[in-house]
Amino acid sequence: MCLDNLDIVPGSIQPDCPGNAIGIVFEIFLFLYAMLGLAIVCDDYLCVALERLCDVYNIREDVAGATFMAFGSAAPEIIVNAVSTLKQAKAKAGDASAIDATNTGVGAILGSGMIAFLVIPGACALSTDEGI
Repeated sequence: MCLDNLDIVPGSIQPDCPGNAIGIVFEIFLFLYAMLGLAIVCDDYLCVALERLCDVYNIREDVAGATFMAFGSAAPEIIVNAVSTLKQAKAKAGDASAIDATNTGVGAILGSGMIAFLVIPGACALSTDEGI
């Protein structure tokens, strides 16, 4: 199916498996479709479930937002790291895919840390009306 050459201009890398120049548009469409689906699911189910948890267990909404929503936003990183760790643990000696799995886990951790400690505080500082 040549999925690794989806957005490569035809004839640039593998002549027997030319890419498709429309692949970039397809990837953007898939990204926007996934974000729309995520927004719908969060509005219809996640927020309602979080409000129900707050009502049943008498949890303040700011505490629930700081814990449950933080875990929900970190869930993709947790899953990527768990899968890469299991893949590396089950790999045989000399397997190149185990090295790739380790690199994926390290990249996810470093990327999350950079966003959490650089981008979010910077965006908060820029969004205030007055100085900090």
